[in-house]
This record gives sequence, C-alpha cells and structure tokens, in this order.
Amino acid sequence: MKIVLVAFNASWTHSCLALYYLRNAVSGLDYEAEIIELTLKQSLNEALEAIYVSQPDVLCLSVYIWNAGVIKNIIQELRKILPQVIIVLGGPEVSYNENAFAEFKPDYLVKGYGELAFRKLAEQGFECNDKVIAREFLSLTEIPFPYRAEDKAQLTGKLLYYEASRGCACKCIYCLSSREEKLDWLPLERVKSDLDKLVQLKPKVVKFVDRCFNLKRDWARAIWEYVISLDTDIPFHFEVHPDWLEAEDFSILSKAPQQRIQFEIGIQSIHPQTLAIIRRPSDWSLVRANLRLLNEKTVIALHVDLIAGLPGEDLPAVQDSINAVLQTQPAELQLGFLKILKGTEMSEKAIEWGYKWTEVAPYQVLQTPDLPFEEIILLEKISSLINQYWNKGDFATVWTKVIEWRKPYDCLLELLKLNLDADNQLHSIDRVKRFELMSAWIEQDWTGEQQTYLSDALRWDWCRKAGEAWFPASLKAEKCLSFRKEHYQEIYEWLKTEYWQHEDLNLKRFIVFSASSNEFCDDFLLGYTKAAFINRRSGDNACVTLTHPLC
Repeated sequence: MKIVLVAFNASWTHSCLALYYLRNAVSGLDYEAEIIELTLKQSLNEALEAIYVSQPDVLCLSVYIWNAGVIKNIIQELRKILPQVIIVLGGPEVSYNENAFAEFKPDYLVKGYGELAFRKLAEQGFECNDKVIAREFLSLTEIPFPYRAEDKAQLTGKLLYYEASRGCACKCIYCLSSREEKLDWLPLERVKSDLDKLVQLKPKVVKFVDRCFNLKRDWARAIWEYVISLDTDIPFHFEVHPDWLEAEDFSILSKAPQQRIQFEIGIQSIHPQTLAIIRRPSDWSLVRANLRLLNEKTVIALHVDLIAGLPGEDLPAVQDSINAVLQTQPAELQLGFLKILKGTEMSEKAIEWGYKWTEVAPYQVLQTPDLPFEEIILLEKISSLINQYWNKGDFATVWTKVIEWRKPYDCLLELLKLNLDADNQLHSIDRVKRFELMSAWIEQDWTGEQQTYLSDALRWDWCRKAGEAWFPASLKAEKCLSFRKEHYQEIYEWLKTEYWQHEDLNLKRFIVFSASSNEFCDDFLLGYTKAAFINRRSGDNACVTLTHPLC
C-alpha cells in the first residue's frame, strides 16, 4: 500500500516539515511512503499529473491558509481520475475549521499535531470509524529527527524548517498558537546533534519554527553559541520576543559572523492599549532600545512585523507604528493585515466588534470599526512600497539620512504618489525604475543641501550593488563616469598596489563615485571626494576611498 504525502508550498525554495514528520510516523509499518512537494505556481494539470503518476492508495495533503483554495480544486479533480484513493487532510486550516472541506468529502481529517493520530490511522489500515481524528500531545523527545540523508538531493538549497520547541507562551487573541496548552523543548544535546545533521543537508536557510524561541534564556543562548561556532555559511532564522533579550544575549550575538543569524521579531503594534486588548504584553521603549542594540552590537538581519487592523487602531495609530519601527532601521519591515482565523478568540470578538473580513482564506480584514476599507487599501499599497523601497536594501544610505529629517510614513506617501503617477505595479518594480523614481522624489521633494546630500547617497547606493560601470541617466553621474574614463588605468594600477592580496576582488571591474556634498564626504569618505566600488565575487561591491593624489 502506497502513501503519498503532498504539500503545496509558496515557492520551490520552501519545504514542508509536516510531511517529513508523517513519513517517519509510519516508519516500520508495511507502507511505501513518498513525499511530493509542489508549488502554488504550478498549473492544476501539472499538480494532478505529479500525483497521478505516483499512483497513491492513500493521499495526504497538508492544508494552510495560503494553499487551501488550490487543495480544494485538486481534491475535486482527483476524485475523477483516482476515484479509489483515500484522502487524508491535516494542517491548521482543517484543525480549527473542519467544515471548510466537508463538500469535498475527504475520508479523514487529522486535527492538530498529527504524528500519533496518523500512526494510529495507518495501523488500522486507513479503515477507521472516526472520520475526524483529534490530536494527541507527543513530546518532541519522542519524535525522531524528521529528515534523512537520502533527502539531501531534494532539500539542498531550500528553506528548511526545524522545530526545537512546541507551544507558545504568548496568548495573542488572533493567533492559533494561543490555544496551545503545553510547552515542550528538545534537550540541548539533541538540538546540537540535529543541527549537525541539518548542515549536512546544505539548505539555503535553516528556519526554527519555534514561536517564542528565547523564552528559555539559557537554552536559547546555548543554541545561538553553537550555531555561531559551526563551520558553515548557512543562515539560521529565529523568531524571538524582543522584550526577553538581555545583556548576555547581546554579548553572545555580537560574535555571530555576517549572515549567520536572522531574527524575526513580531512587534505588531507600539501602542500599549492595543497590546493589552490582544493580550501580547510588550514594552515599546524596551523593545526600541533592544532593536537599536541589535543593530549597534551585532550584524544580525532584523525582520520586524507589524499588523494593521488590530482592535482600536485607526490609520494614525498604524502610521505611528510604521514611523517608530522604521526609525530603528530594521533590515525588513513586513506590514501585514489581521487575519480572522477560526479557532481563535479573535474570530469570536470580531463579530461582536463589527469587523468585516473575507469569507475565504486568508480571511483578511476588509474593514474594522476604526479602519474603513479605503484605508486598508492605502495601507496595502504602503506595504508593497515598503517591500520595494526598504526591504530590498537598495536605498539603505538614503533612508538612514531621510529618517533623521522626516517621518518615514510621510516619505512613503510621497513615493506612492510618484509610483501611481508612473503607473507602476507596486508588487514588482524593476531596480533601475526604482532608482529613477527615488531620484525624481529627491529632486521634487527636497531642496538645498539636503537634496545634494541625498543625491550623493542615492549614487552611493547604486554603486554598492552595481554590476557594471554605468548609472541610470536620472542619477546625473556624469562626473563619476568621466573621471573613471579619464583615469581608469591610474586607478587600476593604484588598486593593484594597495589591494593585490584581496583575492575576492576583481580589481579591473570598478565603478567610481564622486560626491558633491561636503557633509557626505565627511560622513563616508574621510573628507575625500571619491571612492571606487570594486566587484566582489559574492555580496555587495567593496568600497575603497580613493586617496590617490589625482583624486
């Protein structure tokens, strides 16, 4: 009998941890188990073919809010070409919303953690009187490491999920994890052993799915120290609670090499009254200080989350949160929108409070008592703009100065108008086009020395990642280009003399930056006026201040 475990991931670079747990759950039983990981971008026929060719006797699908619609379509069509297949559904979308798939007549639903329930279903030959099988708690120590050596070909280069603890100490009213009653941690030595195995699989990123990784301080610190000590270039991603960070954490994390550790930090709101309503206690003054310490003392990339549509928050309140968070200069800010998930306390309160939301996944708010629909739409556009103009990291030098002079949200509104006037698709804007629009914004909305400084900063940002020695015309870099053309050989010979030992630099390929702002020269060039950005074999270009006499 053949079991086929199927996931529909958001991207081919993602993987689905649940499938590997379930494969191991039936280990030792008389089944052949196969894992198929598909993406939402594949056509219906491509997905049907992949499943049909495997000829499953039992088909197991992992259902989340982002793939629920696709899976409904798949089940409907699979019944036509594989009428005898036994269909088992699991995952958050059926655990708290079992009626969502009733019309598609799945044979079994597994609610909650599935390791024990799925094993028992398999032991009964997938012939069980109960069509809905509730979860049973199983300690992580009883669950084997999910991946196998033979998975390497499938997992190399992918985002690989790992679970070192289960449960969540937070009781946020909008989150399914608030229903968790138990907290469970793997022993430290087991985690270290698992990390060694994960590194051997050569994933793109290892993402810990633990909801509050740093709740147990000493345990978290020991894992960070071990991750830092590993001989690998693989990044490790953790979701941490910023209020729980202490001096010892900063001391440890300051030793992490570039790109070794990433933090995801759920702030959601800076307003105490909102945080009290959603039952997510947090002190923004402490969080702000800790975010700044992380930026000052470590090289950890910070991904910070805010949620629009929370109870009691109008547009100015969301603007305040955006301004406050961007002032701390995280690498990324994700402005998300409240989802009204069945099974959460928010799903009950939302009706009482007069919320409106979509009837189908992802159940996102359409309007709240404090945010009308048109303001939700405006914030969605601002969210897209943040992704394009902040999160990509192309304008870090510009933004660093901008937020000293103006509120970030006001600047985003000005950029939004320029992009809408240019008829840009906000979810995807070409890099050159973004630089052209940023240049137009600086020219249109800034004057005097501030404009001169920001124009320099924009050219500097272009040089940081430029692959070739050219600038978009809108950046007005004729002085940079002519100087390079006139003095290329002299600069190259000087670079060879000064930097010959740097094997990662391609000294023949460089772009010249020339500043116009005296303040910019003082901030970045030690008072000199020019720099060379040299192509590096990996990462951003290397910046060298040109101290040659001709400069």
